[in-house]
Amino acid sequence: MIAFAQNLLIAISCSLVAGIVLLYVAQRNNSIRVKVILRIIAILFFVWPFLMGIYNNYIVPKVEEYASVPEPEEYNPATETASALQLASTSDKIADLIIPSSVVADDEKLKEFLVENKTEIEKYGVTGVLSYRLIREDLNKDGIDEIIVGFGFGGPSAGWVGLIAKDGEEYKLVNWESVGTYVSDMEMKDIPNNKYRSLVVKTKGGVGTGMHQQKIFVYTYINGRLKLAWDGFIEDAGFGAGGGIEYTSVVNFEDINNDGNIEITQIGTEKYFEYNEKDNDWISVKETSFVKKIFEWDEAQFKFILTE
Repeated sequence: MIAFAQNLLIAISCSLVAGIVLLYVAQRNNSIRVKVILRIIAILFFVWPFLMGIYNNYIVPKVEEYASVPEPEEYNPATETASALQLASTSDKIADLIIPSSVVADDEKLKEFLVENKTEIEKYGVTGVLSYRLIREDLNKDGIDEIIVGFGFGGPSAGWVGLIAKDGEEYKLVNWESVGTYVSDMEMKDIPNNKYRSLVVKTKGGVGTGMHQQKIFVYTYINGRLKLAWDGFIEDAGFGAGGGIEYTSVVNFEDINNDGNIEITQIGTEKYFEYNEKDNDWISVKETSFVKKIFEWDEAQFKFILTE
């Protein structure tokens, strides 16, 4: 700060001297045009140090501050490790939603009830039910079935998975988890072993102009709730003006190391396309395959972790 003040003082002194000299020369010159030009230059010399002080003190630090903020990395599903989906989860209003037993007993009534009461749909601006899946199973072994529902809405695609469980004489919506695009299929599996029951959800749908995605989610039933244990792409495609990229992967559930636990394996291929106007079709110009990834169950975190 002291160095800046010293430099500013020197600049002001030099500018003042230069400005005074120019004004003196202008005063002694007989040409009106030359007088005006010299006086304008003199004024610029007078105000220049102050403008530079403002620039260095206020504008430059702000630019550097913005420049220091790292830009978000472009998402590449081929190199991304599985992680919890960062989307809206159960809201307080949904968590407190009480569902009458008479509604729970009827699949169609339950569907209508959830559509009418699920206010989260409104903030996404989606309309219409594209898909509806339902599984009834006694997950906590108390003799009463829990109900898992999978929703898919259109315009744009959006999907949710919900867990309904009995609470006293009525039922409550325990989980209401966003899965991005709409639910196309879901099933229960013993994952990672017969100690746990897990919900495997498949989703698909458009996520923007020329973009399409399919994913798999694994929710493990733990402590009366569905907990996201793994998610990964099976397709992620985007096509634009003149070019496109398509990532596909094969996901398997298998005990590959014979330890009694199911592992999740994933191997993917990335294809690059160019549009051929002559054939009016997309032509594959490059293809890359990736090393198989293996995700093992971590009992401490209740999720699948990518192995080294």
